[in-house]
Amino acid sequence: MRARTYLWLAVSCSIIATVTSLMGSRFSGQTVQVVVCATDIPAGTTLTREMVRLGAAAKGSVLSDASTALSEVIGKKVRIPMFEGEQVVMRKLGAQSLPSGMVRMMIPLSPGKSPVGSIREGDLVDVIFVSNPGSGYQFSKLILGALKVMEIPTYENRSAFERQPSIVVAVSAEQAELLAFCMEHGSLYITITDSAAGNRTEGVTFSTVLAWVEP
Repeated sequence: MRARTYLWLAVSCSIIATVTSLMGSRFSGQTVQVVVCATDIPAGTTLTREMVRLGAAAKGSVLSDASTALSEVIGKKVRIPMFEGEQVVMRKLGAQSLPSGMVRMMIPLSPGKSPVGSIREGDLVDVIFVSNPGSGYQFSKLILGALKVMEIPTYENRSAFERQPSIVVAVSAEQAELLAFCMEHGSLYITITDSAAGNRTEGVTFSTVLAWVEP
């Protein structure tokens, strides 16, 4: 009886080992396309197409924030040195290079007023201003169109209270002044657009709303 038990255990262990080996062989062959360094890249370097390439990495070895598209990294500045063959991870990169004559400006995002979580770096966004109720003249107006999102700030080392979602956009000095004034005297709503030319509107007041709903 004991001999049969030992034999059964031996056979069971053999079967388990075989199945595990087959599964390991099956999944070890799965790879994911990631962006890797084509050469050593020092900190402060702005990435160009020649510095990175696409490579295959075993699925289990892909880093959590590894880039999978060249367009995500080209034009960004390296904050931490990277080496040939290394996976390009977003935490080692800074924002995209700023267009000439433009400045970076942060716009806080409010849930319910902006598509928080849907905006990505490189997106174009429109900004709608809604004046405060106590301003004496209540209206809304699309004030800026097709602003390019340069960066989505992350706040790993801050408390949940301090992690207000925000975006960094490229604007002219005049547009920065306009945004600053509007943030002090009303609310900003952000929409994602595919119109590089920028959308234009006439604005909305209570009279406009009544005109829309009247039969």
